[in-house]
Amino acid sequence: MPGSPLPPPDERSRALFAALRDGVWIVDADARIVEVNEGLCEMTGFTAEELVGSGPPRCYWPEEEYDPITAAVRTSMTGGTGYYEVYFKRKNGERFPVAVNTSPLGDRGGFLCVARDLTGEQRARQRLEEAQAVARLASWEWNPDTDAMEISRDFADLAGLPTDVSPTLDQVLDFTPAPYAQRDRETFGALLSGAQDEAVFETPWRVPNPEIQWIEVRARPLRDAEGRVVRLRGTTQDITARKLAELAYKRSEERLRQAQRMADIGSFEVDYRTGEVTWSDELYRLYGIERTEFSHALEAARRLVPEGDREEIQRIAEQTVQDGQPRQLTHRYLRGGETRWGESRFEPLTEEGNRYGVRGTLQDITEGKRAEQRIHLQAHLLDAVDAAVVAIALDGTISYWNTGAQRTYGWTAEEVLGRKLRDVAGAVGDGEIAANIVDRVVVAGQWEGEFEVAGKNGVRFPAYLRMARFFDADGQPAGVVTMSVDISQRVEGERQLKAARDYMRTVTDSMGEGLFTLDLEGRLTYLNRSGANLLGWRPEELLGQAMHDKTHYRRPDGSPCLASECPLVHAREQANLVRLDQDMFIRKDGTELPVEITSSPFETEDGVRGSVVVFNDISERLAAEQRMREEMDALTWVARIRDALAEDRFVLYAQPIIDVQSGLTVQHELLLRMIDVDGSIIPPGAFLPAAEEYGLIVEVDRWVMSRAIGLAAEGHAIELNLSACSLSAPGLIDDFRSELLRTGADPSLIVVELTETALLEDEDAAALFIERIGALGCQLALDDFGTGYGGFRYLKSLPVDLLKIDMDFVRDLPTNQASQHVVKAVVSLARDFDQRTVAEGVEDEETLRLLSDFGVDYAQGYAIARPMPVHEVLGTAARQSEPAGRPGGARLEAHAPARPPLG
Repeated sequence: MPGSPLPPPDERSRALFAALRDGVWIVDADARIVEVNEGLCEMTGFTAEELVGSGPPRCYWPEEEYDPITAAVRTSMTGGTGYYEVYFKRKNGERFPVAVNTSPLGDRGGFLCVARDLTGEQRARQRLEEAQAVARLASWEWNPDTDAMEISRDFADLAGLPTDVSPTLDQVLDFTPAPYAQRDRETFGALLSGAQDEAVFETPWRVPNPEIQWIEVRARPLRDAEGRVVRLRGTTQDITARKLAELAYKRSEERLRQAQRMADIGSFEVDYRTGEVTWSDELYRLYGIERTEFSHALEAARRLVPEGDREEIQRIAEQTVQDGQPRQLTHRYLRGGETRWGESRFEPLTEEGNRYGVRGTLQDITEGKRAEQRIHLQAHLLDAVDAAVVAIALDGTISYWNTGAQRTYGWTAEEVLGRKLRDVAGAVGDGEIAANIVDRVVVAGQWEGEFEVAGKNGVRFPAYLRMARFFDADGQPAGVVTMSVDISQRVEGERQLKAARDYMRTVTDSMGEGLFTLDLEGRLTYLNRSGANLLGWRPEELLGQAMHDKTHYRRPDGSPCLASECPLVHAREQANLVRLDQDMFIRKDGTELPVEITSSPFETEDGVRGSVVVFNDISERLAAEQRMREEMDALTWVARIRDALAEDRFVLYAQPIIDVQSGLTVQHELLLRMIDVDGSIIPPGAFLPAAEEYGLIVEVDRWVMSRAIGLAAEGHAIELNLSACSLSAPGLIDDFRSELLRTGADPSLIVVELTETALLEDEDAAALFIERIGALGCQLALDDFGTGYGGFRYLKSLPVDLLKIDMDFVRDLPTNQASQHVVKAVVSLARDFDQRTVAEGVEDEETLRLLSDFGVDYAQGYAIARPMPVHEVLGTAARQSEPAGRPGGARLEAHAPARPPLG
């Protein structure tokens, strides 16, 4: 009843509260807090002692949010649950958004509240909205009666036209070359005549803006009440970047295709003139041996193949050299003490027209072979079915004959396997008829019915036969499987017929692929278990429904897929086999399922027609292809980075760092760029990730270090960035010291900037590096401070001189109170530790003024100066002394003389 105390939480409840990251509190029937977890204390800044026992907790949400929370409490008091998005405030007064769920606690009148911090989600939504605002489309509308086009401001900007002008269609088409302009006029004509309901095309675009070279046009007709086209409306978008990327991709497509053929497959070459064998790294892995364990002799390679397979491999290789025809072979090979299966492909090695050896690939297919063994196991299970099961290849050869067939027809498997069905059935007078039926099944897909057959002894009996075409792994017809039962005694025969039909259903339901059958109108007649699992529908929900409308109404690019344009519909109507390597089905929940599809028509003996659709989920394949493309891009960057190092095509840019109070430049941060072979400048974000992943970053850092010390030797106060890998690089500190001695540079002019991520990667190496770099007389800056939790620990344990406030807290400083609190806190913290602060990403003068008010020591950003080539910036800095970048003043046009760094 109201006022009754709640029982204390048990140990399990306390453990659960402590484990939850969300804020959790329990309120009794008098609306007093009786229990809180650590998550709520961390979220609000209050201690448990300050919260437990308090009344309605106004202390940790703003006054204006009190009524919604009170409503939530009342709802819970009456046995209901509630969800509210409101604002809390921390003990320091800072407001932040939360989602609150409330739920009653039994009959004692209390309730449970759970709060989740929505700050990160709000920030993500804001960034998404900003990104969406960037991708604008230029729109237009053309009146064919007046030949005038109404254009949006974006279209006017795109075409370089005044916004108050309504150009004619010909004036706009003059921006495209003649062949394209004629095509575009014909397209607009088709839209006006009603022959087309939509047009999407790409065209070159020649306007005063030289950066816009290609556009994409989308147009639709607008009709009046009588259906007459009265307007054309559309959008135009700059697709220059995409077209340039497509052209670049086409140029590298052949090289990429060659690389893909070798990916994840071991390759080899055999020179018969010298007996030398060359392997790829992948082949060593397949054989499970180290490079040093292999002598590269042909005889050594032969010993890695079981003795029974060696002669066949040698024969295939020698035939390839003799006639120059590529070949492939399935064989065994040895990995340590394990026998595995592989598929080898051979092609000749030629030199000046002479074939002197073979090259090829070896792909491990052990899992496939094991799958075949499982199939053989299933074949043994078929022997337990009380029916004759026979598989016939396309050439009419019997390839499978189960025990039931032996019982039914009297022939043993040894007597019939490998023989033509025509010969076996012909022995009892039915050979020609049986062969004709099989031929019909190969074309039509399946056949079933009653047929009088005879066994080996010539005795004839009625049987029920069911025959169906089956396909290989590539979706091509591979033969016919036949099941038959003796129906001499009708009751027994009907039982056997049902068992056969149940077996077929069991076979399809045990398939890993999704399978469904359709009638001629595209309505579902059967859906197997895998298909139901992949699509998320139960078969009974779809039976009799048009499958296209349920699962295939959208293309992979998101555009509508009309039934009139659907290749599966065409395959059903025209009785054609269709194979789609990549398509998309829509699941019941609306999510996309990328698939490969095979659709095959069928017609039964009694005239039932339709199609069988088999589909596979190819999500993993598409993901693997994407990963391969990314890896190829990364490998391309490795070569470009190495070439840039070898050809000295790196360059340093410099960005001034100013004293916020005086406006004088006290330091320059050095920023790395790469010069491409065509002279263009490549930003670091394009090549540094590949340099770090493939072990080139230390070489790049050494280059930066050498140039930076050289600038310090000229008297410039500079700041350089080093990667995490370089902190533990052997000899880097020694090289640093040697370069200082060689150049005579003053180490006090040098600030080494490290990120928290670099410190976390190897804390021991980072601590040693910082100790040694400090011993040289250099200073240490901690970059991106405020974005992680580990940075606060380094203030106490490491001799950090400068804290660089992350630009995420600087860019929105004038408008975001949370960012202002963070900046003030960092300044206060730095002063306590006798450290100085640098604000990054200053983009306007209002931000610079606030930084001055908050006591930030130094600042850098576009509002002060953009990064420029180091020779231009430091050349100017050596000759100027006027202050720049003061709050409310001009941007940095001049710099103070080089001086000892940052204070």
